[in-house]
Amino acid sequence: MYFSIYKSEKNNQFYLTLFADNNNRRATGGEGYVNKQDAYHGEKLVKNNTFSEKVYDKSREEWSV
Repeated sequence: MYFSIYKSEKNNQFYLTLFADNNNRRATGGEGYVNKQDAYHGEKLVKNNTFSEKVYDKSREEWSV
């Protein structure tokens, strides 16, 4: 998997998109960043916290480990 950081022509903000190895988009960040460095910081936060966080299963109303 890899991240793509791009600048929107509409509002000149930077956004993150997560792609799978087969180049299919997996997730997009809804938050725009004014500074490119902030987008890189957001990417690092996601990478550092992805596998350590729990997942809430709303259909079962419980947390998975």
